[in-house]
Amino acid sequence: MAVTALDTIKNWFKTHLKPTQAQFWAMLDSFRHKSEKVPVADIEGLDSLFVGIPGMAEVNSKLPHGGYTGNAQILATSIETLNGLVTDLQEDDVLTAGQITTLQGQITAINTLLTSDNINLDTVQEIVDAIETVQTSLSTILVNDLTTGGTTKALTAEMGKTLKGLVDSLSAKIPKDYSKVVYVNANTPTTATIFDTNNPPVTNDNSLKSDVNNLYIGLDTSSWVYNATTFTYDAETITSKASTFYLYGTNKDAGNNKNNEIERSGAVGVGTATKPNHAVTKAQHDLKQDKDNQVEVSANSNVLNAWHGQTVLFAANCTITVPSTLNNSLGFVFRTLAGVTVTWAITAPFTWETTPSTTPEKTVGHFMRRGSTNTIILDF
Repeated sequence: MAVTALDTIKNWFKTHLKPTQAQFWAMLDSFRHKSEKVPVADIEGLDSLFVGIPGMAEVNSKLPHGGYTGNAQILATSIETLNGLVTDLQEDDVLTAGQITTLQGQITAINTLLTSDNINLDTVQEIVDAIETVQTSLSTILVNDLTTGGTTKALTAEMGKTLKGLVDSLSAKIPKDYSKVVYVNANTPTTATIFDTNNPPVTNDNSLKSDVNNLYIGLDTSSWVYNATTFTYDAETITSKASTFYLYGTNKDAGNNKNNEIERSGAVGVGTATKPNHAVTKAQHDLKQDKDNQVEVSANSNVLNAWHGQTVLFAANCTITVPSTLNNSLGFVFRTLAGVTVTWAITAPFTWETTPSTTPEKTVGHFMRRGSTNTIILDF
């Protein structure tokens, strides 16, 4: 039978590898089962044990003439000495004490290899059966694809790496910046589409303007809805707002014959587009992240989703009302200026964690919605 090198067998059983059926059989063929008899010819060194041991002819020459007597009779009838290893050792042949010692050494060495504290794993067959059981078990609990399995299944390491690659690829497609640019179509000035760096405008009507004189700024309170499936912003109608867009640096109405362009600040998918608080240059169309901007409030107002993550400065006495809908986990920091007080109101289904008093002047506070619950927390 073929014998496979031990190093080769070890390589088959390295971590995360699973031997094939052919490899399992090749491993078994490389060892002897306990039930198999070891041929004399396969016992290394047995040849040398018979050097110098007399054969039958020599024994006969040493015996008294006329026949065997006493111990000689036993010797002659019980021993057929082998002067070399033969492969056809007969069942009735008797080994010498030295041969038996050698054979016992071989048996002891084999038993040492099979020694185990577990009585269920102290033979080659039991070890093979255990390996097959483990292989079957792994096939049951491990999933090597991303479409099958369930809560009781575990992904293999390779599938885990594949899944991470898909997540990383998807994450790369989602814009991480918050400031966006709104392009108002010249042919239909009451509608607009918002784009980001991953989805730039491609039509002539919505092309970027490199000439600073063609850049327009203004105020827009429309909400832009981010579509997570297509990675684009859905078009939103800007009702009667064309007159609020002005040519940069002038009071000239942009009118209905220009591509109006404004910058939108706020969280993705919510918030409002506002007039930029920096000079408009040829780099106006470069997207940037505007976080923690200050928002001044000088009149009664609802809490706006656009205030999330901002610093809200209350510059005049006012009443701030929690509307009936707010984004989950919305939160912002606020401060009242000198001589300014703020009264708080709330709309169902929202409720206060603790009903607030009027916020006095020169006070710093925090407003937050607790996750997706209807609890509003106000501390100052």
